[in-house]
Amino acid sequence: MTLSPTARWTTGWLLAAAWALSFPLFSSLAPHRLWGWCAAVGYLAAAVATAVGRRRAALAAALLGAVALPLLWLVLTGRGQSEVTVIERSGRLLLESGRLYMDRPAHVEEYTPYLPGMALLGVPRAARGRRQRGRLGGAAAG
Repeated sequence: MTLSPTARWTTGWLLAAAWALSFPLFSSLAPHRLWGWCAAVGYLAAAVATAVGRRRAALAAALLGAVALPLLWLVLTGRGQSEVTVIERSGRLLLESGRLYMDRPAHVEEYTPYLPGMALLGVPRAARGRRQRGRLGGAAAG
């Protein structure tokens, strides 16, 4: 028995929804739980839209739930993935010392698990922080 393309897509969206739902059920990290709820709803909506023959609506629902809404919420509330702070610290370390990694990280927070190129993504934030500190220091001195 062969499933129709519609049945395969609907099944795929349902599996994606189940996977996304595992994040709010098992993760202790708030950004992961938020993404899981949003994505699960988006994928379920995509499964329904696919089942009734609305493929473009299905794609829109999946992208809205799994990408746009959680990203917008995290940006507007100032929350982010813990990985972001690691990348920002790598960029700051690169600007301040010219090095990408700490010699002997004592805590998990000091360990950088990424390849060197990722530090470049943290440089803009680190550079902006330096300029702001410089302006504040100059204003205080003057």
